[in-house]
Amino acid sequence: MHSTTTEAAGLAKEANAKHLILTHISSRYDKEASLALRDEARQIFPNTDIAEDFSVFDI
Repeated sequence: MHSTTTEAAGLAKEANAKHLILTHISSRYDKEASLALRDEARQIFPNTDIAEDFSVFDI
């Protein structure tokens, strides 16, 4: 299932998640645009990051 960043952030907030990690971002988004998507999600769910190749997150 694909979601917008705001949909994903809303679901994370609703689920009382601790951390939202966005992934599978279209290649049409460059680094700056990807960060804008992250910032958009952070307006709804502040603890949001974007997974990049070889990213490591504690869960």
